[in-house]
Amino acid sequence: MLITIAEANNFLRLDLEGADSSPPAITDERLAGVQLAMEIANASILNYLEVEGDPDASSPPIWTESQRNTVRAAVFYMLKAVYDNPGDDAAERFLKPGGTIDMLLARLRTPAVA
Repeated sequence: MLITIAEANNFLRLDLEGADSSPPAITDERLAGVQLAMEIANASILNYLEVEGDPDASSPPIWTESQRNTVRAAVFYMLKAVYDNPGDDAAERFLKPGGTIDMLLARLRTPAVA
C-alpha cells in the first residue's frame, strides 16, 4: 500500500477517532470504509501503471523517490474521488486522457502499442 491510514485520515480531513495515538488505535466506525477506499485507489493506480505486485517490495526499486511521490499523489487523488464521491464519475474523469491522474502519471506509464 502506497499510503497509510494516518495519511489518508489527514488528506481526507476525517479526524478518525484514535488516529492520534501512537501507534494508531483507530476505533472510528468509518475505518472500514476508508481502508476499502484506500485499497481501491491503490489498486486502480497500480493497474493504470500496469504494475503487478507490491512496488515497495521490488529490488531494485521500480521508481525513484520523486516518481514514487508522484504515484502517491495520484493515489491520494483517486482516494478522494472514491471516498468522497461514491457513484460519481470523478475517478473516471481523473483517469481519462488529459485528466488529472493521466497528466501526473503520463511519464511513468508504459505507452500502449497499436
